[in-house]
Formats: sequence, structure tokens, C-alpha cells
Amino acid sequence: MDSSTVIGWTGEDELYISPEDQFKYFFQTGQSFINNLAVELGNENSSLRLSLTDQRSSGIMPTNNLSRQTFSVRGFTRQNIFEVDAKFTYVHHDVENRPILMENGGNAPLSLSILPRNISAQSLEENTTDEFGNEKTWLLDETFGNPYWMLENQGNNDIRDRYQFSFSIKTDITKNLYLLLRSGLDQAIVEDKNWTNKGTKTASNGRGNYSHSMNNRSEWNSDFLLSYDNSAGQFSYGISLGGNYRIDNYTSINQWGSGLQIPGYYHISNLSEFYTNEYSSRYEVASLYALGNVSFKDALYFDLTYRSDWSSSLPSDKNQYDYYSLNLSWLFTNTFSLPEWLSSGKLRGSVALTGNDTSPYRLENVYNVIQSPLPYSMVSIPGELKTPDLLPETNHTWEIGTDLGFIDSRLIFNLTYYYSLAENQIMSVPIPISTSYSSKVLNSGEVQNSGIELQIDAILISRPSGFNWDATLMYTKNNSEVKSIHPDLNSIILNSAWHATIEARPGEEYGLIYGYDWKRDANGN
Repeated sequence: MDSSTVIGWTGEDELYISPEDQFKYFFQTGQSFINNLAVELGNENSSLRLSLTDQRSSGIMPTNNLSRQTFSVRGFTRQNIFEVDAKFTYVHHDVENRPILMENGGNAPLSLSILPRNISAQSLEENTTDEFGNEKTWLLDETFGNPYWMLENQGNNDIRDRYQFSFSIKTDITKNLYLLLRSGLDQAIVEDKNWTNKGTKTASNGRGNYSHSMNNRSEWNSDFLLSYDNSAGQFSYGISLGGNYRIDNYTSINQWGSGLQIPGYYHISNLSEFYTNEYSSRYEVASLYALGNVSFKDALYFDLTYRSDWSSSLPSDKNQYDYYSLNLSWLFTNTFSLPEWLSSGKLRGSVALTGNDTSPYRLENVYNVIQSPLPYSMVSIPGELKTPDLLPETNHTWEIGTDLGFIDSRLIFNLTYYYSLAENQIMSVPIPISTSYSSKVLNSGEVQNSGIELQIDAILISRPSGFNWDATLMYTKNNSEVKSIHPDLNSIILNSAWHATIEARPGEEYGLIYGYDWKRDANGN
């Protein structure tokens, strides 16, 4: 680059040089300001705390901003045999212009990074619009655009309001027996907008686009717990009975379209063509469970759990699944007199069976209603073929291990060997397009995992002055094998990108990547 005078991308004379600090010119220094105000009141039986936090942040992209306000209040009181605890939290979250990522035509930093060395960011900033009011860029195609046009003519905004409320009451029925009742709601309301102005070369053939969505998601949990604990001689024991009821609700309304009639006016009514979609779902799970534990001489511990779930996402005659766990541990350093350099030693083992359901509405085939101006109804079939007799997933696991502490626990070893076998996994597997569907949901496959986990923690330096130096070394080794899949399938494609697929094949590791290679002769050609 010899500093000679050449005709630049704008058609004007310019020096043939390489501009400096292109990214420094485009980006800005991000900033964040957080302020908090809290008030606490209380006495020996009751307490109340209120907190208000305000956060204002600006990102390294010039138009990226965040505003978040959090209000929380919590009260607690103890009166005779009753304890009452209540908490409410509200979070308002407003984000402007999250950066667009990946190989997207709207990715401004990516468009900046592929600039020829003689084109400056300043020249792009000074030449964003052509004589027709459209985007002006140095490229002849529509792959990438002018990053400064993007800052002014494309954007997004998401506003989230989240409400969390919980209330519990606990009563001591006797000295060793108590009852806990609890309920809580977690709700999030999200409004999301995305827009691209008319004249943008990289989107909707320059016609502009706009989308607006409203989502409301809530989870309501209510449960009870009756718990008893006691001791007899050198034995301590406890037992608990409980239940939970969970309700998930989700609703969404989405509108989107293209063809802005008035440039820069982002509204559904300003689109020449637009579409609407509405969705709602409800999911419920009821649970009953029991827990028990016994300990002897603070050395031998045994824990047992058992739980049954009834899920609305499974067939009514097969919607119950049970799971349990048994855990045994022995602190042998509390049983025998051992050398002082062995601070602690534990042997442990466990066996468990866990269950799982699936997301709602995967049992019956339904039609999708198509938005149409025609005088008659139009419907389509979804891409996934449902299965009315789905079974719950199960996972059998067991593990053994040891925890050893040396030299006043300055050196700690944790070693575990584990094994698991997952059965009746619920998957959406590809099927021939001639069926009019692209995939089918079914119970397919058994996957086995086994391996070891080793963790070593060491306190290298510990000084009374407060200077400490700790170190942790971790090693894990997992052996995975797909034991079987549905008999009508040779493999299950879990994901794909370009010419590569992630698959589950019998006899192979789960999730191996498969792709194409050149066919070669005996000489490797």
C-alpha cells in the first residue's frame, strides 16, 4: 500500500493506505452503573427486608443498552408454634439492540472484519445511504452490508417482567414432628421486537421486515412436607412424607411480515404482507414422596427415598412413573483409631432409578390452522408424527466412591466410579418425507454410560495474614455406548449442520459426529 491516489469504493479519489484502529473506531467502551437501596427491620421474632436495585449498562456496540430494576421484599415471623415466611421479587428488564451473531448479514462486527484493508470504517460511516435512500455498501452482492447502516436501520428490543412469589407456613406439632405447607409462583412476561428498515440489502430483498411477539410463561408449585426425627441411644433417624403439585402455563402471540410501506416506521399495519401465530400449552405433574434416614455413631449413614409422579404429558393409563434411591456411607475414621495424617475417610455407594416424561401435546395428531384470506378454512399437518402410547423414560444408576482427607484436610481425594443405563428415551427421529411428516416421536433406545471421576483439592499455602493458595485437579473419563435403538432404524440423527451429522448408532458412542470424506484408491489418491 504505497499511498498513491486511487479511485475508492465511493467513486472518489482517496489515498491507497491501510487505516489504523478500525475496531477501536467502531466500538465504544462498555459501562455499567448499579445502585442499591435496602431497608431492614426486625426483632427477636420477626424480620422484614426491602431492597431496590437499579442497573444501567451500555455495551461495546454503540446502540446496545440495558436497563434493569429489581424490587424485593421478604418477611418472616415466628409466633408460638408457627413460622411464616413470605417473599416477593419483581424484575423489570429492558434491552435494546442485542448484537446479531454468527454468519448473518446483519452481523455488524463481522461485516467490519471482512473489509479490504484500504476501506476505512470512517468512510462507511460517512456513506451509509445511496441517492435512492437505500443502503450503500462496498460489496456488489447482498452477503454483508454496511455496519453503520445496520446501527441506524436494524435493531431489536426485548422487555421482560418477572414476578416471583413464595409463601410458607411451618408448625411444630410436637418437639420432633413438624408440618410445612408451601406455595410459589414464578411468572415471566416477555415482549420482543425485531426490525430491519426498507432498503437494507441483506434482508427481505431490500423490502424491510418487522416482528412482534408476546410470551407469558408461569410455573406454580405447591407442596407439603410432614417430617419426624428422633434418636435412640447411638442411633438417629428421621422420616418425611410429602407431595408436590406443579402447573406450567405458556401462551404466545407472534406477528411478523415484510415489505415496509413507509421507511423507518416499524408497525404491523405498515407491512404489505404479514402473518400471525398464536399458541398456548398447559402441563401438570402431581407427586408423592417419602424420605427416610438412619445414622449410627455418627459413622454409618443410610438414606432412602421413593417418589411417584403423575404427568399430564403421558397417556392417561401410563402416566405414572416411580423412582427411588438408596445411599449408604461409612465414615471409617469415626470407627477406628487411625494415624493422625489421615484426617477423614469415607466409603460411599448408591443405587437409584429415575424417571422422566416429555413436553406436552406429543400424543395425538392435530391440524394446524393456516391464516388465509380465502372464504374457506385451510389446515396443515405438523412436521412431527405423534405417538399415543409413549412410555416414561427410565434411568438406572449406581455408583461407589471414597473421600479421603490428609494432614488436617489440607489434601483431599474424591474418587467415584459410576454406571447408568437409560431406557425408553423419548426422541423425535427422522422418517421418510413420503409419510408427509419429517419426524416421529417415540421411545427409542438404550444408552449406557460408565466412568470414573477424580478430584484432588490441596491447600498449598495458608497464612494467618489471610493469604491462601488453593489448587484443584480434576480428571473424568466417560465411556458411552448406544446399546439399542428402535428396530426400524439403523441410526438416529440428533442434529446436523452442513455435511455433518451427530448420530446415535448401536454399538457406537452416543453423539459421534459423522461426515463425508474423499473416496481414495489403494495408494491413498
